[in-house]
Amino acid sequence: MALSTDGISHQIVSSLMTYRKDKFGTVNDCKVVLNHLIRKFSEPLAKEGLQQFYRSKNITEAEDQALNAHGYQRNMPQEYFDANHSLHNDAWARYKSAGIYSNIARSKFPDVP
Repeated sequence: MALSTDGISHQIVSSLMTYRKDKFGTVNDCKVVLNHLIRKFSEPLAKEGLQQFYRSKNITEAEDQALNAHGYQRNMPQEYFDANHSLHNDAWARYKSAGIYSNIARSKFPDVP
């Protein structure tokens, strides 16, 4: 049985607090648990019709290369962390900085354009 979005949110916060406050477990333990819980977060969202899906209008290999060329495959641009910048805390910052954000389109279903 899947957890609710509230239940998953609670588990994520509990994992962080247990690690930070009680010094229980390792950094890797915390990362593994959080990764699992964040992935599970999509299950109730999909059932509730709240999950949003995005796709590229262009060739993803070229976009992947653009992200790699800018170093954004696994990192956010510095502007993401700058509270005075328009990209501050913008989930799409890496795509905007790499110049491929205009290629992103929202899709109603994950496998349908």
